[in-house]
Amino acid sequence: EAYMAGLLDMLLDKGFRVFLTSDHGNTEAEGCGSPAEGAVADLRGQRVRIYSDTALREKMKTAFPSASEWPPVGLPDDYLPLIAPNRKAFVREGDRLVTHGGISIEELIVPLVKIERKET
Repeated sequence: EAYMAGLLDMLLDKGFRVFLTSDHGNTEAEGCGSPAEGAVADLRGQRVRIYSDTALREKMKTAFPSASEWPPVGLPDDYLPLIAPNRKAFVREGDRLVTHGGISIEELIVPLVKIERKET
C-alpha cells in the first residue's frame, strides 16, 4: 500500500498522467458438483474444464447437462472446453466462491481509472 502511494505521488510530482487498470473481473459462483474424471482433464479449473478427447468431454457434459461445450474456434482441435453453467463452478455442490473465468459480463469489464491530484 505505502509503496503504491509513494509511486503514484512520485509520478504525479514529475508531471506524468497516471492511469490505473487491472485484469478483467471475478464473479461469485455456486458449486454444481465436481466432475469425477480423475486426472484425465487437461485443465481442471473451477469454471472451465479442458479436454483433449471428445468422448470424455461428452461424458462430462452428460453428467453436467447445463454446462456448455465450447467449440474450438480459434483454438487447437484437441483443446475442448466444457464451461460451467451460468454463475456455477465445478466444485462441491452448494459451495460458494469468488472465481475467475467462464462466461459472464464481469469477464468483459476492464476497469480504467485516471488518478489526479485534487486542486485546492
